[in-house]
Amino acid sequence: MTASETWFVPDPVPNSPTIDAEVVAAPDLDVVYRREYPKLVALAHGLTGRRAVAEELVQEAFVRAHQRWDEVAAMDQPSAWIRRVLVNLATSRARRLVVEARYLAGMRSSPEPPLDANTVEFWRLLRRLPTQQRVVAALYYADDLDTASIAQILDRAPGTVRAQLHAARQRLAEELALEGDGDRPDSTRPDSDQEDEDR
Repeated sequence: MTASETWFVPDPVPNSPTIDAEVVAAPDLDVVYRREYPKLVALAHGLTGRRAVAEELVQEAFVRAHQRWDEVAAMDQPSAWIRRVLVNLATSRARRLVVEARYLAGMRSSPEPPLDANTVEFWRLLRRLPTQQRVVAALYYADDLDTASIAQILDRAPGTVRAQLHAARQRLAEELALEGDGDRPDSTRPDSDQEDEDR
C-alpha cells in the first residue's frame, strides 16, 4: 500500500521546516501497518470488547491514513495520528450502539480468545467508565503506553491524562473490590508506573 502521487495537502505541518522536505524520507505506510497493527487491534479490542469489530476499526483507521498519507507521513508521529483516528472511530461506534444495546444486551457473544474471569471482568468494567476515562485507561492498559504518549495521541495536557487515568483506576478498584495495588489482571502494568501517573 503506497500513498497516491496525486494527493496534495498544503502546509500539513505548519511548524516544521520545509527545507528538508525532500531530503528526509517519509515512513512507508506498509512498514507502519505491519509494526502497529497488532497493538492497534489490542487497543480497539479493549475499547469495543469484540475482536472482529476491533479489526474492522483498525482497517478503517489505516484506510483514512492512506487517503491522506502525504500529510500523515510528514507528522512527527504518524502512528499517533492513526491511534487518535482509531479512538475516535471506537467512540463514535459506541455512541451509535447505545440504543441498540438495550435490545441486544442478552445476545453478547463470549470473548475470544478465552480469558480468565478476572480479566474479562476488568475489561467489562472498563467499558462502563465515562468516555474520557475509558479511552485513557484502554490506551494505558491495552496499548502499554505511558501518560505522556497518551497525552500526545489525544492532544490533551499530560496533567489531564494523569487525572483521568487516576480517576479510572479508582473506579475500577472500587468495582473490583481491590485495595491499593492488589491483584490485577494480566493487562495491567507494574507498580513502577504509579509515579508517572501521580506526578
